[in-house]
Amino acid sequence: MSDHVDGDAKWLPTFDLGDCAPTVVAGHTYSLREYYKANTVTQFTVYLRDSTTGSWHYWTSSPWYASASTWTQAVWTTDQIPAGFDGISFGLNLFSNGTLTTDDVAAYDTVGAPPLATTTTTTNSATTKAKASSSVSRIAPAVDALTVRSRAVLGQLDTSGMPGQLDTPSTPAGSAAAASSALPGTIAR
Repeated sequence: MSDHVDGDAKWLPTFDLGDCAPTVVAGHTYSLREYYKANTVTQFTVYLRDSTTGSWHYWTSSPWYASASTWTQAVWTTDQIPAGFDGISFGLNLFSNGTLTTDDVAAYDTVGAPPLATTTTTTNSATTKAKASSSVSRIAPAVDALTVRSRAVLGQLDTSGMPGQLDTPSTPAGSAAAASSALPGTIAR
């Protein structure tokens, strides 16, 4: 990405009704894993699918992962999936000028997930009045300060450092409205 003004860029599984987007179970936590090379910080951006309407909502973002010149695996454990959601779409993003290359994306229910070679556990380092703590397992080094977190809603920044509230419903893939709106992976300017 160059000439960044706001928003972010990312590759995500399609916002669909289950052909591409993985299924999740409310109350479960998930281990998100993705290898990357980047010359700037990156983080996971996570969306959830409403089990009643099939619409997609921004959910949250992980702590930042440091730049890496060699293939590095970012691993993050989500909070419990809230009731009423049955699908997930996630990916590492760029929210500043730089390059990001990703490979080998995976999501596992944390119960029965394959073990990692090396893991650490930390908490969200955001400093806010109502600090949210979340368990994070990672191999890649995380950037210490989570002061500005890229909001997956293009063109906005969320500086709260808190997990986001579920946003206004989006239109499921395949509808006429979805075809005319910004698709995952597009960059807002």
